[in-house]
Amino acid sequence: MISFSLKNTKAFQVLLIIFLCISSYFLLPDFLTEPQRWTIFTFILAIGFWSLEIIPLYATSLLIIVFLTLILTKADGMLNLDEMGYKLFLTPFSSPVIMLFLGGFVLAKAVQKHEVDVFVMQKFLKHIRKKPFFILFGFLFLSAFFSMWLSNTATAAMMISLITPVLKKIKSDDPFRKALILATAFGANIGGIITPIGTPPNAIAIGILAENGVFLNFLGWIVMALPLAIIVLLFTGFFLLWLFPPKVQKLSFEFPQEASLTKMGIGTILIAALMIFFWLTNTLHHIPEAVVSLVGVSLFASFTIIDVEDIKSINWDILILMWGGLVLGQAIQSSELATQFLQTPFFEKYTFSLIALFCFVAIILSSFISNTAAANLLLPIAINLPGHGKILLSITIALSCSFGMGFPVSTPPNAIAYSTRFLKTQDFLKSGGIISIIAVIIVLLGFEYVILNVF
Repeated sequence: MISFSLKNTKAFQVLLIIFLCISSYFLLPDFLTEPQRWTIFTFILAIGFWSLEIIPLYATSLLIIVFLTLILTKADGMLNLDEMGYKLFLTPFSSPVIMLFLGGFVLAKAVQKHEVDVFVMQKFLKHIRKKPFFILFGFLFLSAFFSMWLSNTATAAMMISLITPVLKKIKSDDPFRKALILATAFGANIGGIITPIGTPPNAIAIGILAENGVFLNFLGWIVMALPLAIIVLLFTGFFLLWLFPPKVQKLSFEFPQEASLTKMGIGTILIAALMIFFWLTNTLHHIPEAVVSLVGVSLFASFTIIDVEDIKSINWDILILMWGGLVLGQAIQSSELATQFLQTPFFEKYTFSLIALFCFVAIILSSFISNTAAANLLLPIAINLPGHGKILLSITIALSCSFGMGFPVSTPPNAIAYSTRFLKTQDFLKSGGIISIIAVIIVLLGFEYVILNVF
């Protein structure tokens, strides 16, 4: 009797993916070169392993890096590289975008460790009026603000803990309870698009653009993304109030414990302010954002604001995952696969339709797999679509990867919100699904104008 265990299911998935990879290698047109065939082989492997999470996401990235290094970078091999050619796929791990995100992770760790985030949140929330409208928008925008600098997971977890006293004041049959929980999750999802360190797809887009000779600065990204985020947040707030109208007219809440700043907390604020200042003023002093990040990391470590255990607990798996995406993009570029693939009349004729298609595919993918993996898969190909600027292509698709939030599993903040047990899957679908679609439509309709006027 055949056992359909999880182990057997995963083994079948692995065999299926390998079969598709091998089939693609032999069935591809003859005009494709060996490096192009092996790159497609690896790309299909990445799609399968990242989508189905056959192994941990970062492990798939390492597998991709090792495989492409062994296959493509041999001296006098397929890419005609010299003996040092193996560095082609190793150097992306020290790329500026990885260093920038490392600085963001360390900043977030220091802020959380010394409860600076809780202190700032409590001070802010004390000034919010007690009507449901102001409470919802207060939590929505505050969640978005912290997601600009912290991981959306940490932001959502903290925000959910802070709204617990408010939830206790709301009757179980009041729809506003759902609106408030969803606002904290969606705020964390949307806020990440505002800064380069807010969410990995932003950094991946910046890294791939840099590989193509286009360099975006920290302030430029914020100027471009902030108006979009505000529009989407406003729509989200009003939509949630319409979808889950409050029955109560006034709420009161107190925090279980007042947060206070320690000396280390004050030091964290000073270093964070210094980092943000230099990130935002890059055009004046011309110190690269990645170097500013490393300066911040060294200051946090030198003043023992973070220690070795904090360094160990940083999300290194996300950095490795991003490394895999950069390597995949490098392989597509070095093998000239994108050039070969996109020279067909179809891609030249239907460019805008393809951009829209990529954006909606990004939403679908990131609704079921991590938005980092979705960006890793889509951006290396999308950036080479003809007829539109590389900045427009990369940014619109990167942002779309962050808007996939129609299911409880779509993002960590959604999962955290679902864990409160006050929400059902259909609540996410009818709220997050609609918000995702509206957000991408806004990007497609207005972003070309915004980008052309910012960059």
